Amino acid sequence: MATKLVKDYHKATVSSICVLKIDLMKAFDSVDWKFLLKVMMAMNISLNFIKLVEACVTTPMLSVAFNGGLCSYFPAGKGLRRGDPLSPYLFTIAMEVFSCMLARYVSQDCIPYHPRCKGLGITHLCFADDLLVFSNGSIRAVAGIKRLLDRFYHVSGLKCNMAKC
Repeated sequence: MATKLVKDYHKATVSSICVLKIDLMKAFDSVDWKFLLKVMMAMNISLNFIKLVEACVTTPMLSVAFNGGLCSYFPAGKGLRRGDPLSPYLFTIAMEVFSCMLARYVSQDCIPYHPRCKGLGITHLCFADDLLVFSNGSIRAVAGIKRLLDRFYHVSGLKCNMAKC
């Protein structure tokens, strides 16, 4: 789908369009636990299940190697465990918030649709910690995407990696 949307971008006859490839910095390591638990509550997920998830995500202990030896253990402060089979699903829940926020910005015309996407209602595609965000390429659209990313970072802990964009 992404390939079809960017086909012919190099041609001068193509109208003003924009696709931003956004990499989320240390995505799994940055998810704010309180944010995730609040989102799950807002999604009306069973409180018992939320408590189980909370116990799983908030209990990891970390240690640092220093001069060849391990220092004492300390609790992690945020993030999802790599290799945990539940982590991709929890990350998807976090990214659903981004999708809802983007939909609101588009409905308020803060981020106008990409011309090839309007009929289908496509605003973005998510690939793990990478996003493709589509717009019409106007300054207003890019500024709206920047505001959205800043706001999403403040609520979720997930930040755009500007070095990879």
